[in-house]
Amino acid sequence: MSDKWGSHLRGTFSGRLARGLRARRQGDEGASLVEYALLLALIAVVAIGALTFLGKTVSGTLNNVGNTIALGGSGGGSGPVFTDSTGTPLASTTVPNFNAGIPGQSNQFYASGTPPTTFTLTNSNLPGTMTLSSGGLLSGTPSTPGGPYTFTVTATDSSGSVSTQFSLTVVAASAPVFSAPSPFSATYVAGTPQTVNFAASPATAITESGALPSGVTFTGGTTSATLSGSAASGQGGVYPITITAANGTTTNPQSFTLTVNEKNGAVTPSSGDMTDETASTITLSATGYPAPAITLTSGINSLPNGVSFTTGNGTATLTIGNGSASRNDCYHSQGFGLASPTDYPLTFQSASNGVSGATNQSTDFTLTMNCNGNGH
Repeated sequence: MSDKWGSHLRGTFSGRLARGLRARRQGDEGASLVEYALLLALIAVVAIGALTFLGKTVSGTLNNVGNTIALGGSGGGSGPVFTDSTGTPLASTTVPNFNAGIPGQSNQFYASGTPPTTFTLTNSNLPGTMTLSSGGLLSGTPSTPGGPYTFTVTATDSSGSVSTQFSLTVVAASAPVFSAPSPFSATYVAGTPQTVNFAASPATAITESGALPSGVTFTGGTTSATLSGSAASGQGGVYPITITAANGTTTNPQSFTLTVNEKNGAVTPSSGDMTDETASTITLSATGYPAPAITLTSGINSLPNGVSFTTGNGTATLTIGNGSASRNDCYHSQGFGLASPTDYPLTFQSASNGVSGATNQSTDFTLTMNCNGNGH
């Protein structure tokens, strides 16, 4: 009886202990799962923050990797990388357009790597005038619009080589436009060396047409030209000329005004003859631009009878008409005997015209009056 009871007690205690242990283990397992879930959540928050902060760097790195794959290797035996002039990997394989008929155009290729780097052109359908130098300079003068033309450039250095296909389009050149001078005119001073520079683009020639003052010459060129020299004495005035910029497609003629200022000179001539009762004119002149005013400053009240003076700018005149009597005593009162010629002293003035160095200039003039030999 006692053995049965003891066995029963042992079984009851063992069962309860086992159930207690299982419950404790299950509680511990639940607590561990909660802690593990919280840890995962914390890791996720940190990872999201880090990725957000590093997003741009990761994106830039991936882009650089993409460019490296497309345009060349990255060194270490894989060959150079095509870049722009700043060393940045190229973002495009389209070369800037060339203009038809315009010389002097070029495109420089660059590549990073282990110097020296050489460039070669293969698989090209570029116009025949275009070439690529070993230094990477693509140049030439395509004659007509066309394209896009495809061609392959291979860059080679000590680490290897890389080949990339590029494209280029030749377009019709636009009308050349003058960028200098501005304004499109010039003023010279006679006797002073001066130069005007012309510039136009896109152009193949700049030319000039029209008369130029003595001492001034035009030197043409492709995209630039000059008008230079020292205008000679007596060349003061306005010279309308035409400056034309041209290329293989169009021309652009432009009117250009060259003004030559010149300080006033003295009145010429210094003497002249007239005959009474015979129509004639003596023309007086003075150089300079703007044209100086010519005036009679002495002798105007003692001019011979029938002689008149007309003032002007640059020119003036002394005039006598038919039948005009120069003086009452040209013949003796009896009508016989020719009187001798008579001189009349006059003074003319060329007024300052405002050009640098200009002053009023006086000229002594002798007017000689002759008798016509007819009696009265």
